[in-house]
Amino acid sequence: MSDHWFKPRKTLMDLGRPANWKGWAVVVVFAFLLIFLAQSIGAWIFNGFAPLVNGVWLFAMLFVLFGAFLRICNQFTPQGDDV
Repeated sequence: MSDHWFKPRKTLMDLGRPANWKGWAVVVVFAFLLIFLAQSIGAWIFNGFAPLVNGVWLFAMLFVLFGAFLRICNQFTPQGDDV
């Protein structure tokens, strides 16, 4: 079994292609949380941007989630010499 959760990148934008069940679990959890945050941001917008602090926290969590996904992808993707 491979130690890498994602397949090696061929281009810069080639990110998050699962190689085993751990990679798939990360992608599914990320997609679920991304959809949840997008729905919450949409509800905040339709409520007239009130209260403002909710939107700030939602966008902050969105960026933290995206950063965590990038970190996991970079950590568990094989480098050029590991392929």
